[in-house]
Amino acid sequence: MFRVDRDSGDVDWVVTSAPDDTPNLGDKLRLDIDDDPRDGPKRPHDARLDGDVLTMFDNRTDTGEPARAVAYRIDESAATATLLWEIEQQAGLTSVGLGSTRVTPEGTVVISWGGAIQPVLGEYTTSGEPLIEITQVGGGNAYRITKEPSSAFSLDLLRATAGGTIDMP
Repeated sequence: MFRVDRDSGDVDWVVTSAPDDTPNLGDKLRLDIDDDPRDGPKRPHDARLDGDVLTMFDNRTDTGEPARAVAYRIDESAATATLLWEIEQQAGLTSVGLGSTRVTPEGTVVISWGGAIQPVLGEYTTSGEPLIEITQVGGGNAYRITKEPSSAFSLDLLRATAGGTIDMP
């Protein structure tokens, strides 16, 4: 993962678990990963930077390790990315792709576990306690998941269409 300055187009810093001698990092600031038992992300995506906190989904593809959602505190002056929390897929499954991590305004974490993993998605505390998990009968994949506030839904419309149909406006 890397941060790009929108005005200049320059890369400000890079977060990677690749070996130090990995080519193509050039002179870019490579942040040291601290306090991560897995030594950083492997095949991550859906990265989001909110202030100095970077969240992402870490597939762990081809590692034999569980997929996970992670958050790092970025300290550019110290050149560090310090793990704040991780939520591992509870059955220890690796994602083959897809997946997402979103922190809600309430501070919970909504995770799509990506390809070929059940449960398909869930909402968790940052300590990994499941609040809800959803499994898709017959398998399935989810790419991205977001949580909408209850105010986004019309209870009347939901009640009117439960088990039936309604003409949409």
